[in-house]
This record gives sequence, C-alpha cells and structure tokens, in this order.
Amino acid sequence: MYISCSWDDGTYADANVIEIMKDLQITGTFFLIGRFLQYRLKRSGKKTLRMYDGMEVGGHTMTHANLTEISKDQVSEEVGKCQQLLNELFERPITSFAFPGGYASWEIEESIRQFGINYVRTTTSWYPGMFQRWVRPDACFEHRKTFWQAYEKARGYFCFYGHAKGLSKELIYESLKRIKEDGHTFVTHEVMLKRLLAL
Repeated sequence: MYISCSWDDGTYADANVIEIMKDLQITGTFFLIGRFLQYRLKRSGKKTLRMYDGMEVGGHTMTHANLTEISKDQVSEEVGKCQQLLNELFERPITSFAFPGGYASWEIEESIRQFGINYVRTTTSWYPGMFQRWVRPDACFEHRKTFWQAYEKARGYFCFYGHAKGLSKELIYESLKRIKEDGHTFVTHEVMLKRLLAL
C-alpha cells in the first residue's frame, strides 16, 4: 500500500517530524505558511530550508487565510506570494498546495492554477468542480481513533495529514514506525496523486 503523509503550517515542530522521518527513511510533504517560514528564516537562517531536504514542500498561503472569505485579489496575493516565496527559496517549482482549513471553491481552484499549482489537498468534503489533481486525506493524524480505523480499512493507498505542533516525538515515531513495519511505501503528495490519476 502507498502512504502519503502531509504536515501543515511549517512551524518549528516540523523539525521533530523530519528527524523521525529521516531516521525511518521515509518521505512526505510539508505545506508551509509563508509568514511562518519568513520568521523562521530570520531566527534560524538557511538551515531552516536544508531541514526539508528529501521532502516535498507545498504552499499553504502567506497567513493561513480562509480563501473563501476574502476577495479574488486577496486570494491571488495570499497564494501567489506564498508560491513565489517558496519557488525562490527552494530554487525549484513548487507545484503542490493545501487549502487552509480545507476551505475551497471551484472559482478559487481555477484561479490558483496561474501560480504553477498542479496538485492540491484539502480536508473537507467534495465541492462542485473539484479538478482531478486533488486529494482529500483519509484521516487526520491527531484524531487517533479514527486515524487507525481509516488505516485498517485502507486498500491500495492511504493519505493522511497532521500538524506537528503539540505532538510528542514518541507518538509520531511509534505511529510512523508501525506503518512502515507493516510493509507499506511512503510517497509524497505529488507522487500519490500521479498514481491515483493513473488508476
């Protein structure tokens, strides 16, 4: 089974998750809020960027704005500036994006393609016009009971998301270790969506 794990917001706690993932030799995706990343760069410098080596990174807007509650121009600013920042800092095209809070619409979906976004993730239910390069995770890592229920029911692929802040390293390690020891393969968000599109 293919496993896609993604982590939202880009807080300092990402370091704990990445350390564990690299120790277990698995990969995943980190959706970064632009302002958080700028702040961390001021405090920690370029090592903040090097930390994500071997992982996929994606945009999560500049301020974690609910894109359904702001104007079209504000959507463009939130998403466009974040994607531009990531492209410049990581020196490669960043093509994945996660909607803050999972809030999205057909109009927003269409408008953000101009920023080179090809693969998106949300956390809410389907909405009209959802384009193909999209996934809604099967579970949230923090919801422990439903997380494992969804994992046990999964066949072929399992996508989950989480927030590193507030989680213990022990909990993250034991959970990811169990999944890996079950013989599954961890892939990035983009790779997972490419596999789903090929089905």
